[in-house]
Amino acid sequence: MLILTFKGHIKGRKIYEQFAEDVVNELFPREFKRDIVIGIHFKNVVEDGFFGQACDLGEHDEYRVEIAKVVDEGELRPVEPHEIASTIAHELVHIKQFIRRELTQGLAVWKGQKIPVGPRGGTIRYRDQPWEKEAFEMEKLLTELYWYE
Repeated sequence: MLILTFKGHIKGRKIYEQFAEDVVNELFPREFKRDIVIGIHFKNVVEDGFFGQACDLGEHDEYRVEIAKVVDEGELRPVEPHEIASTIAHELVHIKQFIRRELTQGLAVWKGQKIPVGPRGGTIRYRDQPWEKEAFEMEKLLTELYWYE
């Protein structure tokens, strides 16, 4: 069974919760025989100025997604609702990649092949990293399917 939990305060939280549930149901159409917990945390700012991040907590099928409500682009600005939704979708795609063992937490192995890249750089540009390409493509599709503003 896949369990979604939510932490943090955000305006319109129920809409984001429903959106995340719809995205998870699309990414995982079949039930799991084991419990998998995905915690979605709404934070003021996420590390390194990103809109979001996903992590495999490394123990007992537990994963966390952090979503920024404010982003630093030279100055702080609130993240728009559509950007929050697309970030949720993007980061849940990364969680799917971790659960299916397509991507390792250290971002060094993609679908069984070692990739010569660090988490945010190296020899392959960020947007050209295969896991990011999939996440950006799926983010767009999932947001178009399930986000209603």
